[in-house]
Amino acid sequence: PVVYAQIFNADGEYQGDSIELGEGGLNTNIYHSRSDIGLIGGDKVVVSWTTRDSRSGKGPETTYLQTINIADGTLSGDAIAPFEAIGDTEEIATRISEILPTGDQGSYVIVGRIEYADSGDRVYYVKHIGSDGSVTDLEDVDIPVDSNPRFTVESVGDEGAFVVAWNQTNLNGWGVSVQLYNVDGEAVGDTVLLEADPFGSFDRTPSIIELSGGEYMVTWIGDTYDDSETVTDVYSQKFNADGTLADQSTVYVDGDVPVESNEDGFAYLVNSSLFASDFLSDEDQWYDGLFDTILNADESYWSSAEVTAGVETSVSTDGLEGGTYYMIVTDLAGNVSVNDVGIVVAETVVFDLTTGDSTDVDDQSFSANITYDIYINVGDGSSLTLNNGEQWTFANNLGDDDRITLVSDTTITSFSADTFDNITWSTDSDDVVLNSEGEFSIAAESVDLWENTWASNPDAGLILSQVIATETPDV
Repeated sequence: PVVYAQIFNADGEYQGDSIELGEGGLNTNIYHSRSDIGLIGGDKVVVSWTTRDSRSGKGPETTYLQTINIADGTLSGDAIAPFEAIGDTEEIATRISEILPTGDQGSYVIVGRIEYADSGDRVYYVKHIGSDGSVTDLEDVDIPVDSNPRFTVESVGDEGAFVVAWNQTNLNGWGVSVQLYNVDGEAVGDTVLLEADPFGSFDRTPSIIELSGGEYMVTWIGDTYDDSETVTDVYSQKFNADGTLADQSTVYVDGDVPVESNEDGFAYLVNSSLFASDFLSDEDQWYDGLFDTILNADESYWSSAEVTAGVETSVSTDGLEGGTYYMIVTDLAGNVSVNDVGIVVAETVVFDLTTGDSTDVDDQSFSANITYDIYINVGDGSSLTLNNGEQWTFANNLGDDDRITLVSDTTITSFSADTFDNITWSTDSDDVVLNSEGEFSIAAESVDLWENTWASNPDAGLILSQVIATETPDV
């Protein structure tokens, strides 16, 4: 038996001759159900096939991988057999479930499992194949044998680095593990475990989005539990180019802010404009006249709630001006603590381009004194519409304190903000583009979301986020 490959052009016509990849030997058959093919490096494909003993399927089994240059059909290097050393010592059955490209030089990752005939054991494997045919086990990717892993890979940066994300069982349920690798398949930094709730959540289905400069974002689905109710949400975490977690010094809210204390007392949600610039480091300010400042300020700049020890309560954001707030908690003995995570109170604006409606508040005019959390819902992206009278005005009041979130049923592979004020989200088929003047387009579809031009270039700090198949807030 012989394994062949054939390249076809865009018209479905033969491109060159058939390519002979390998052949079976004496008492050796090609295992027809164990072949696969994957596009790598943009101009190459890799083909896998398996041979086994033809005498009742006993004896060693060998899986081969061969890279082919698409342009001329020539072989790129020799075929490799990454499991041969194991197969020479005991009978195994190998499965390649995915071939995932990394970078543009022809390297890739293979994922699958090995089954041992004698013991009946099986293990999952993840191997990086370099463009030179070198094989590296990604040992940091520890997938339990009793799991049903969701595994994904994405190239990041311009140096051939790539990120791996997978489901990972832990003591409290399912988490999502993330590991950065360099071009040689060597781990960069430690594996990061992402969980919606470290005390018990069901986290799965990770996706990786490449950002600019080697940074990336991981989104996943997480179930959290409130008494007997299960709450399912989409979560995201941004990473720096070195694989560390990006600064999470601010969070966005468009509703009440939860707070819990070990002591009875009061919680104050306070606009940062009421503080001196060294507020977080100057603890004396927390005591010396701070509450006189807060309590004498306009109530649109602070909110409070009484807290009971060990009981979660919420501080309302209703009526608060947009901006960054900090939570200050004081107990009945006069002790004060401050949460150093800035809480951005934002007004939600939705452009639902599947229905043609937008949020009807503030005469649909952006204000310089309000922070906006803007959602653009495109559904599957096949049709965009914005009804008459739904366009917003005064976009010149948008800037680096506002956030734009694309909500899409289609997987977003990356996004960027260029020097020409465009934000571009990329999909497998089309680019989704928003410019500073509010023109939003997918392929030939286009709508104008607002009048005027935003004040800040996205490169100057406009916060961008992407959520896959989540629910859009009500218009």
